[in-house]
Amino acid sequence: MYKTKREMEAKLMPPAGLTAKHEARGSAQECMLFQERPATPEDVKKFRRSANLEPGKRYQNPKTIADIQTLKLDQRTFGVTSKTSEATTAELLSQKSQSGVVGKLNFIKAEKVYHTTTREPLGKTYCRNHQLPQKYIDGQPFGQVPTTKDEAAKNLIFPRLCESQEYADEIYKKSHGLYGVGEQKKRNYDWKFDPTQATFGAKSKDVAFNGVSKNIADVLSTADADQGPLVTTRNVENFKDLGDVLGRPRNLGIGADKIPEGTVFGKPSVSANEVNLWGAAETITGEYGCDRDDGVTVGDLGRSITPGFRNITTETRAFGVPSIRSDLPRIPINKRSMADPMNYGDDVSARELISPEDFSNLSIDPSVFHTPMALEKIINTFKAIGYSLPSDIAAFIYDIASQGQGGCSVHQYRVVMNDYLYADETGSGDEWLRANGFSSRK
Repeated sequence: MYKTKREMEAKLMPPAGLTAKHEARGSAQECMLFQERPATPEDVKKFRRSANLEPGKRYQNPKTIADIQTLKLDQRTFGVTSKTSEATTAELLSQKSQSGVVGKLNFIKAEKVYHTTTREPLGKTYCRNHQLPQKYIDGQPFGQVPTTKDEAAKNLIFPRLCESQEYADEIYKKSHGLYGVGEQKKRNYDWKFDPTQATFGAKSKDVAFNGVSKNIADVLSTADADQGPLVTTRNVENFKDLGDVLGRPRNLGIGADKIPEGTVFGKPSVSANEVNLWGAAETITGEYGCDRDDGVTVGDLGRSITPGFRNITTETRAFGVPSIRSDLPRIPINKRSMADPMNYGDDVSARELISPEDFSNLSIDPSVFHTPMALEKIINTFKAIGYSLPSDIAAFIYDIASQGQGGCSVHQYRVVMNDYLYADETGSGDEWLRANGFSSRK
């Protein structure tokens, strides 16, 4: 017999959890070793979403997975197995040539069972078996013959609606609801009266604007207005007082209507006796003085008094590195690295960044077009872009552009060459040469 209920439960009921051996208790290694997590049963796993998430795997219905595995449907080939004695696919697809008149007639007879052969004969239009009126079969042309020869093109392109077309529009309104723009929808109700003249609703004995406006006050006023004040319950009045009011805060029932105007809620942060104490405003703005409370001046305020760390010098030069490094050798822009952050004093202005010059994407400075160049280099430059002139004319244009200075730039040469080319296109090239002092070609 058990003395107590707890003793009985301890003997009969098994303890919860796992029972470990005495020699394995207390070991850190045993505490970090976990048993393998039990796997999901196969009859439950097939219903999981993860069963069909493997890449390249075909989706399988969970209810047919067991049939596929039991019947081995994934290893079967469906359909009827053909015998070797039957015709092959190539023989069935290829049409044997019909030899003789009888063979051709049999082939035509066999093909007539197909609608495509009957309605789409080879070399003819598609036959729809339409039964046309006799007048069109006899040769009468389709369409409407104009009454006069001077028929306007507008009437031919946009003819007026006839009775049949209006009937077709009514069919589209009924089937598709295709009403015109701004057209009122009509349901063709069978009214017992004229809806355009009738007035709907019950007629009141006091109708405003019934020819005169004397009944307006009677219509707008109610019968309750003449009864005086009404007595209601306290619950109704409380509901009205504590409800939402348009444009006003909600009454929370704390007696806010009895609080005088201008009342400040909350506890003051500084009492009347602590006005001159240090507060948050003084902490943010700061109130520092050069003199202490005892009148002694603070000598280290705003400067260093440690020897060796004082910025005291008798020199007048500026310390540090200048922002514009004019003291360093200037590297040409076309040879300067894009990773060079140094400013040599020749950076472009904001205007050139917003509206860059021509050929700036090729790292060509505009000053290159105004730099004097030799005759041979000028001729080769223009020859590279397709302007090849005779050597004597090119030299003559170079002399005019240089203006006796011993050299000319690309811009000067281009201006004079354009004048010559324009004169040559208009047939007065020789006159332009003689006018500028060109006597004869060498």
